[in-house]
Amino acid sequence: TDCLKSHICYLVRIIVEAIECHFGCVSVLTRCCSLLRATLHMDGDKQVLADLGAARLLINAIMIHPTSTEFVLEALATLKDLAADETTRGSIDAAEAEAAIVSMLAASRYKPDVLALAFAALNNVVVDSKTRTVASMQRPVLNCIVSSLKSYPNDQDVLKNSCLLLKSYTYNEENLLMMREHSATLVPLLVGSSNQLS
Repeated sequence: TDCLKSHICYLVRIIVEAIECHFGCVSVLTRCCSLLRATLHMDGDKQVLADLGAARLLINAIMIHPTSTEFVLEALATLKDLAADETTRGSIDAAEAEAAIVSMLAASRYKPDVLALAFAALNNVVVDSKTRTVASMQRPVLNCIVSSLKSYPNDQDVLKNSCLLLKSYTYNEENLLMMREHSATLVPLLVGSSNQLS
């Protein structure tokens, strides 16, 4: 109903305002991410999330708190869902989101769950199903994928999500050329991943 949508919009505004006012408080940011993700699955006006710049706020917060694992997991999950929704994905700058995630991964050596979620979020960010286009890949992204495949050769989620991301990137010719430059390293890793996933 219109009344429910109105209440959800009001809730979203409060959540976004809380993020803006408490950028330095990781616990508040973490809870806000959970709430924002919940609103995406409600029958509200998702355009409000786009208009208020929720994705940009999350990206900025990731840049500020790259080593706060609990927050990063919530932020990545929220960014992943925002990027998957046609209404809100238009508000996400692919290059900006990609840079934030790479910066976060470079800040410390993350556990497999963070890496797997980061790759899943990136996949939703860089692939635009509406325009059938894929963003250009930054070289540090490829370095992160290669490093993860080497570090966690037996982790199913890391292997699956990193390989899916690589596959998505191949639909851009420039990205494919970059991967070919590293084929000597990539091919054995991908063969090993394929064997683990089969």
